[in-house]
Amino acid sequence: MCQGTPVFLFFVNAGAFVTVHVVIRLIQEQTKNLQLESNNHMLTMQALQYENLQSWIMETRRAKHDIRHHFIVMSGFLERGDYEQMKSYVKKYIKQFPEEGQLVFCEHTVINMLVGYYYQLAKEKNIEFRVKINVPEKIGISDSDLSIT
Repeated sequence: MCQGTPVFLFFVNAGAFVTVHVVIRLIQEQTKNLQLESNNHMLTMQALQYENLQSWIMETRRAKHDIRHHFIVMSGFLERGDYEQMKSYVKKYIKQFPEEGQLVFCEHTVINMLVGYYYQLAKEKNIEFRVKINVPEKIGISDSDLSIT
């Protein structure tokens, strides 16, 4: 055996060790990047949910204000005993209500929020929006993976 062989093997082993160390570090960095990306998507989903909640709160406040006024009008009809006007007013009032409440497109919460977001965008821009979704509540895919664009 040659004297240079142990030195050569030492450098080969050191190179292999450095290579393995670099690969491990790259995997760790990639894992961190994926986790950050997942966290960003979750924050985006939370922001969307917050925006939707704010929108619902504002709509509820407006509805409360409007309902108060409607009750004042209906109370006036009742005080005067004008039941025909009351019936007519109530019929017109009922027709004003949209048939939709909190829209549910599917059982899965995240997918429902995403579809609801795009539904609201389409509605604001007067775009017809039709969708058929049949997704159960549990599908075996993480919420963050579902929200990746």
